[in-house]
Amino acid sequence: MTAKVTRISRSKGRLSRSDWVAAARRVFVRTGIDEVKIDGLARELKVTRGSFYWHFKDLEDLRSALIEDWREQNLREIAAIEDRWAEEPPSLVDVGVAWLAERQGDRSVFSSAMRDWARKDNRIAPLVHEIDRSWIALIARVFATMGHGVEDSTVRARIVYYHRIGYHALPLDETLEELCALQSHFTRAFTGRELDRKEEQRLRERLEHLHPAYRRRN
Repeated sequence: MTAKVTRISRSKGRLSRSDWVAAARRVFVRTGIDEVKIDGLARELKVTRGSFYWHFKDLEDLRSALIEDWREQNLREIAAIEDRWAEEPPSLVDVGVAWLAERQGDRSVFSSAMRDWARKDNRIAPLVHEIDRSWIALIARVFATMGHGVEDSTVRARIVYYHRIGYHALPLDETLEELCALQSHFTRAFTGRELDRKEEQRLRERLEHLHPAYRRRN
């Protein structure tokens, strides 16, 4: 099941399935899964419950769509990085910039909310673990390319990934611009080496695309 979140797009006055998923996501990241309820969403969308049942069998069906939305978001990010690595050597630069992009909109708080849900619901936990393993396997490729063995690459990848989760969980008072400026330092700390010239160029180009203020500073 695939549920992509978009802005409300009414067709002849009827809400789409994506509209309901988007509304559920807003409530979910704001107040948690227990507050994702049909009546509350209908009030937020200013429609009747009948609109909901046009698209979903029941509340569990909507919650499944919410899970799939998060899963698809992560798989798209991973696939985009893999596509880059088909043309360029694997680098933490690409992973770091992808995670910075999550701070735009609600993607980082969406992930935190999903983890909170997984801690309360054993049915959700395996799906979260599946995505965690996919990210760790991706990051491990960077260290394998550097010559580390399988176990060493996996441990190093876990450290990088847990760093990302920590950033989601902690209420750190850092702007996106400040985090952009720190990316080369984070990469150096994780890999134990300086970025080469091509990596520096990749980082600069992607940060400038992500945050125009970075271009003005550099």
